[in-house]
Amino acid sequence: MNPSTIQTVLVTGATGFIGAHIVDALLAREVKVIGTARSEAKASAMSVQRAQSTNEGKFNMLLTGDLTKPGAFDEAVKGVDAIIHAASPLAGGVLSNFEQEIIDPAIQGTLSILKSASKHPQIKRVVVTSSFASVIDDSKVLSPSSPPGIKKYTFTAADWNPIKYLEAIETQENYVAYRGSKKYAEEAAIKFVENNETTFDLVTLCPPMVFGPWAHPLDSLSEINMSNEKIRDLVLGTDSIPTSRVTAWVDVRDLAQAHVAALLNLPPGTQTQDRTRRYIPAAPEKFTYQLAADILRKEPEFEDWAPNIVVKGNEGAPVPELFDVDGTPVAKDFGVTYRSLKETVVDTARQIRAQALKEGK
Repeated sequence: MNPSTIQTVLVTGATGFIGAHIVDALLAREVKVIGTARSEAKASAMSVQRAQSTNEGKFNMLLTGDLTKPGAFDEAVKGVDAIIHAASPLAGGVLSNFEQEIIDPAIQGTLSILKSASKHPQIKRVVVTSSFASVIDDSKVLSPSSPPGIKKYTFTAADWNPIKYLEAIETQENYVAYRGSKKYAEEAAIKFVENNETTFDLVTLCPPMVFGPWAHPLDSLSEINMSNEKIRDLVLGTDSIPTSRVTAWVDVRDLAQAHVAALLNLPPGTQTQDRTRRYIPAAPEKFTYQLAADILRKEPEFEDWAPNIVVKGNEGAPVPELFDVDGTPVAKDFGVTYRSLKETVVDTARQIRAQALKEGK
């Protein structure tokens, strides 16, 4: 994609953990950004925050309301050259109907923006934030008790979570429903582009766990994004170290750069091939909360702030070798260099500590 043809980009979910970093990465490339949000308060706070560091007119926020309603994005897509769709419902809290509250909104929200985009031939590319949740297949993941010598499976962008739709809506587990929502929303996007003669092609990114400092407005650590909650607890003090269900991860800043590179650096797909492309942005190192705790305990800058900043847990415990993830195509095709786990954990903890001191904790 020729960067000179991309002058204005729509970013949905711009006030979210990932979306705000995408906005900043685009602004750093001198691209005009229109962000969407469903909350007027968040949209206003984001506008004020970016006005302090951005050239006037380079960033604007729009309210979209219910993303699943037909035409929800019709106004937002007018005049934009490309779209990054980072908005998606999360599976947090107590939910009573997974299909209505997570799965269908994810699918219909994605289809809504693609349908709106298809009305404007100047839009040449859409990048959708999917998830490793749509990739992972538990049947290929080893358990900690697996016999030694068994070869680990390496997940690539060719893999799909085999979860069935009925399983996703009938489960009692939030994370299972979330996996279903990401899989079926991504599938819907791919099928839409494959089955319609759109002027835009599609790139989907499937990141695993996402950590790192936040860039969106945050008034309290009680509002911190879900992926950083347990890092916050390690910093503020916790009785135990959580188990890591997924050991693959990526820094949110690297993920944002991957989104922008997917938009600006990746050559366009043709009408006969490469109309839809899929990537897994994933750092080569493994992640566990024990590793994060070990890193923090060894950092001198945290020693005088709290005597027991994190519990010791099982210090130095080896990372369970359950599976691998191939994130090298993102580095190769997009030129993204992944940050180290130490840099990500320390930068995140430093920001958490500063916010905690601000709140008097």
